[in-house]
Amino acid sequence: MKIRLIIIPVLIFSIMFPRACYNLGSLLIGNGYFIPEESSIFRFEVIEMGSGSGDSWDYGEDDKYYYCRSIEDISEYFKLQEGLDIDDSAEYFKLRKGQEPERFDKSDFSTWGVQIHGVYNSERDL
Repeated sequence: MKIRLIIIPVLIFSIMFPRACYNLGSLLIGNGYFIPEESSIFRFEVIEMGSGSGDSWDYGEDDKYYYCRSIEDISEYFKLQEGLDIDDSAEYFKLRKGQEPERFDKSDFSTWGVQIHGVYNSERDL
């Protein structure tokens, strides 16, 4: 009887909030997985998982932003672009929805244009 009191609410929660369940599970067991400060476990959705050994994402989105982890090629790419003030210490990048340039691809940072903003470790620690 006591087990049912636990299992039934968990099942209901997982049916009603599958994205939150995925994010909670990934935060608990994932190596390097995090939710961007601007988002939440209820809103953040992974677009593309990283190809490395960790359980982190490379691209994600929520209702307000697109996100890109600071993957290997991204800092070098943006250093070559004019009008961008981004350095290597950015933990992830974000682009506000509604500011997408032409030919935008949410899983290709090279199409994100100059409206992209870097988010740095010190900003997450505040």
